[in-house]
Amino acid sequence: MRIVKARVLDDYGWIVRFWLDDGTHVDRDFAFVSGPAFDPIWSDRRRFKSVKIVDGCPTWVGPDGNVVDLCPDAVLRGGLGRGRPMRFAIVGPAGTLISGRGVRSL
Repeated sequence: MRIVKARVLDDYGWIVRFWLDDGTHVDRDFAFVSGPAFDPIWSDRRRFKSVKIVDGCPTWVGPDGNVVDLCPDAVLRGGLGRGRPMRFAIVGPAGTLISGRGVRSL
């Protein structure tokens, strides 16, 4: 599976929907992700919402011009964030919940 598109789902939360090349999508909650590379992006809502997919990697450009990207395998498997797994849902093309942990299907 490869990530082909991303979009932040709302104006207040930290959930990003990632569309995959097999027609499914994965929702990830980035509320617990922090650190020197992420904090400048997470503190600017417009910047956080500017997520792009570059060669399959979720990518943001920080205020200093530095690029922050995430390993797509970590995003797909939910393995990000200081020992706390990201909450996620994998949703099929018809909106059916395939699997999930702690978040409702949208």
